[in-house]
Parts: sequence; structure tokens; C-alpha cells
Amino acid sequence: LAKRIGAGCKVYGIQAPREKMGGEFAESVRGLAAYYVEKLTQFQPQGPLLLGGWSSGGPIALEMAQMLRAAGRDVQLLVNLDGLLFNTGGAISAWHPHYQWKLLINLPVWIADNIFQGWGIRGVFKRIKRELKLNFESLLGRRKKGPGSNVDAFMDTSALPPEQAAFARALGRAVELYEPKP
Repeated sequence: LAKRIGAGCKVYGIQAPREKMGGEFAESVRGLAAYYVEKLTQFQPQGPLLLGGWSSGGPIALEMAQMLRAAGRDVQLLVNLDGLLFNTGGAISAWHPHYQWKLLINLPVWIADNIFQGWGIRGVFKRIKRELKLNFESLLGRRKKGPGSNVDAFMDTSALPPEQAAFARALGRAVELYEPKP
């Protein structure tokens, strides 16, 4: 993506620092956004910004954009890549044909992505099994509800160090509870 944007625009990635890994740091989208806004402002105190977030980074980038604009910064563009914004009324039911179509067309992409990342055949089949189970549980209304319950459904947290698993679960809860402002 950075290459496609071109040389005229500097692109920087933001990631949770290793010393902040753990559940407490990721308990709130607004808290994460405030931390990243502070770091971004120290790094680039003035000038226009283009922000983007991937997956759970989408709501964080949205909150960052709102905080930066409230502080008088010019946020010219906000991009949300493959991120869900809960609590907006825009969710698609698991029964909707569009939802099923997206699941079907994304399956080969997930498989290729997992193979590229070195998961191996066993890892790929585990993910497919998890995704299908989550989908069928949603359709049947049996899916475990509650903030953060999705994290263990779509990723194998048992392979992560305990602090990263706690971070992922806390971030999942925070994103599901986050209520974006217009």
C-alpha cells in the first residue's frame, strides 16, 4: 500500500510497543488512540495527516482522527481496511446472502494468506474449521456472546505468549464495546 501511495507521501506504521503488551493497555479504544495521538504528535507536531487502520486498527484510527481534529489538526483522509465498526447499526446478519458471499469469496484468500505465513496445512485446516464453526454458530444463534468472545473464535491464542493473548482479548473487547462518534 505504501508503494502505491507514492514517494510524495511518508507512511509510518504504529504498533503497540512490546512493553505495553498485556490486557490493561488495550482495554479502551479511546485510551489506545490517546496514546498513539500523543506519540504521533511528538513525531509530527504539525501538518496534514492521512490515517489508516487495519482490522482492529480501524476504530483506533477513527478515534485518533477525531481527537486530532478536535485538537485542530488537519486529518485529510481516514482509511479503514478490513475493520468492523461495531455499534453503528451497519452490521450484516449472518443469514444475509451478502454475508455468506463474503465468507465464500474470502475463504481462498484466507487459505493463501495462511499458507504464505507458514501455517502449514494443519494450521490452515484449523482456521477453516474455526471460521466455519463460528459461522454456523452465528447462523444457529448458538455463538457465545459478549465482548471479546470473537477473538478466540477466529484466532488461536494458545500459540501466543500469555501477554499477547491477553492483549488480543482485551483489544477485541475494547473494539466491540467502542461506540464511534459521527
